[in-house]
Amino acid sequence: MKKKYYQLSALLMVFFVQFTFAQSVTISGTVSDQAGVPLSGASVLVKGTSAGGIADFDGNFSIQVTDAEGKTLVVSYLGFLTSKTVLTGVDQTLYVQLAEDVNALDEVIVVGSSITQERKKLGNAITTVKAAVLTKQRL
Repeated sequence: MKKKYYQLSALLMVFFVQFTFAQSVTISGTVSDQAGVPLSGASVLVKGTSAGGIADFDGNFSIQVTDAEGKTLVVSYLGFLTSKTVLTGVDQTLYVQLAEDVNALDEVIVVGSSITQERKKLGNAITTVKAAVLTKQRL
């Protein structure tokens, strides 16, 4: 009787473990601009999850997603409009073309500071422009 009990419990455990594994799919593809130039470093993220990655030097990416059906793949890159694609529940290969965001290309941020430290000790990029140079330049 004990042997049958152990066999039945082992069989139920196998079925239980099989049901607890979620279906994992692979989403892969290429990110490029409208001219077909690969965008290395483009951010690829599945909205609402922690699954994501970055496109490699050739613009290729590959991520594993559990329960992908109906979720949204968000692809973004600096200076380009964000692309959103709804995923199906099967392995997919996508070709994503990002359009340039003309408004974002015109932005410049200038920060003034009166810190008196050596340049070597500061952890950010510093450029000094003299007032005389600014007044000589024509706009």
